[in-house]
Amino acid sequence: MKYRSLRKAVMAGDYSAVSEILSGALKGGEALVEFVNDFLYLGAGIEYGGPVNQHPILALNALKNIIADNRHQPSEILLRFALDTVVDSPLRTGDSAVLEQVEKKGPGSVVFVRDLEEALLSGDMELSETEAARIQLVAENPACVLELIAQVTLREPVVFAGFVYHLLRAHAFRRSREDAWAYTKCALNELRKFPLSEADFQGNQTPDGMLSRILAVDDVALWITFAAVWRLWELDCVRRAGFRRAVSAWLSSIEVEDHPVGNGESSVNLAAENRRPSDNQFIVLAESICSNEHDRTRIQDQLVALEAMRFFTKKAHSADMPLIAANINKVLS
Repeated sequence: MKYRSLRKAVMAGDYSAVSEILSGALKGGEALVEFVNDFLYLGAGIEYGGPVNQHPILALNALKNIIADNRHQPSEILLRFALDTVVDSPLRTGDSAVLEQVEKKGPGSVVFVRDLEEALLSGDMELSETEAARIQLVAENPACVLELIAQVTLREPVVFAGFVYHLLRAHAFRRSREDAWAYTKCALNELRKFPLSEADFQGNQTPDGMLSRILAVDDVALWITFAAVWRLWELDCVRRAGFRRAVSAWLSSIEVEDHPVGNGESSVNLAAENRRPSDNQFIVLAESICSNEHDRTRIQDQLVALEAMRFFTKKAHSADMPLIAANINKVLS
């Protein structure tokens, strides 16, 4: 095989090699891990001009999570959808230019994280890239810049929470220092689209105990955002306290009423013990989404929403399961 990795084959346009690499991934094991890692990396490198909260990396990381439900017999439909997403999308070029310039000059003897934060909040993206590159070159933690950007963007969780959560977890799949800049550059590019406001993080609300009320609101975007901020709340990283301040402030600001949890109406059966899903159920549901004739953006949105419901099944009480099933039905429709 001319190319051993998916990323090299895609970037070279060698689609016969791409097919061979996919065949290897379908056998599971390390080939599957490498395949997933590469489609996530390529997803972070997509030249994307749409809304932040619909960036393809959300759907690709959601697929990664769902595919993991059966690693021994991975779904060909889901792997092919991920592959088609990156193959059919233009990829950025020149990502490393700023990094190389800073490395050539030297990052400097002293690097301050606060300088990057101030540049991000001021909207000076050229300075932000330079400061991000300086930190990236000297940091022990390859994800430190990405985590700081995530914390800053949580001033606007409805826009950024889903994006930064899935981007962080996509990089964390292998947490490679070599790949970190592609994910950082992806985040910086999306920040160009939406100016951040100064925020006074006030609030004491936590995600625990809110799930029933969130599920009762017919708002897919709210479900996705809530799933993202809850997982950011729980993320074990240096920025955890900052994530929690921002999440608590947002949760305290939203108004959701208490609703009694009914049986819900759904063609989806969460038919395992306590009506929880079987191991492959979300794979089957995701396959049905990928196999329909909707445009790719709509399919990606459905996959992200479905994966949010998958997360909720891990947190929900049994009384919430009928409502989750009903909401899955809405996602599929």
